[in-house]
Order: sequence, then C-alpha cells, then structure tokens
Amino acid sequence: MMKFAPIVDQLKGAGFKYVEGILEMAMLGVKGPRQSPALFIVPERDTARPNTFGAGAVDQKVTDTFSVVLAVLAESTANMSSEVLVQHAKQIENALVGWKHPDAKSPCEYVGGNLVSLDGLRITWKITFSLSRHIRKTS
Repeated sequence: MMKFAPIVDQLKGAGFKYVEGILEMAMLGVKGPRQSPALFIVPERDTARPNTFGAGAVDQKVTDTFSVVLAVLAESTANMSSEVLVQHAKQIENALVGWKHPDAKSPCEYVGGNLVSLDGLRITWKITFSLSRHIRKTS
C-alpha cells in the first residue's frame, strides 16, 4: 500500500483545504464532513505480478489502486450548480494524473470515477487512480 501523505500533500498543493485518509473518513460516521469540498484517500487494492527472479531473490511489479472520495455539500445559493462537482473532479484529476508518488516507479494514471451516494445535500463521487511500484528483495 502506498503512503497517504504524499497524495494528501499533492491535493492540498492543488488548492484543496480538507484532505484526509480512510480512517478519518470512518471516524466521521454518518454525519459526514462539514467542509465542502472534502477529499478522502481510500486504498482500493494492490495487485502483484509473479516474481521474475528465482533462487532467493524477489522482483515483483505491484499496482496500487486508490480512490479519492470527493464529498460536496449542496448549498441553497444561486451560485451553486452541478458544475461545481465537475470542476472539483477535474481539479483532482489534473493534480494526480501524471504526478509521480515518491514510492512509485511510474506516474499516476486515471482509472475511472463513479457516484458513491446522494444523501440529502451531500453528493459523494469517487475518482480512482493507479500507481506502480516494485518489491525487490534478495536473501
């Protein structure tokens, strides 16, 4: 699993003020975040290719897939429109696509996005990315 801090720092550098990890998201419970937009880094899965070495040595390519969960609160003002969600999603995409995590061997790639929930005034959208790294060990 990739470290969260570099991803958090990259998104904060892109102008987002509230960026947390999955544990912070879980601690909010059903009440959800009070900030809007609020971003949460969620690890999705790690997949590894078979070892390319043998005889006591390991070299495996690992793909880490993570999501940025975007929570936006709808406001009852004339300035609020659905385009706000699109703007935030594009800002996240622009911040991460092509960026290289310090532990990765390749730049971050876009995987896709989907609606997570529409709950009262809160809209939650998930944007998924992937990164590749290597595990290398010798005995």
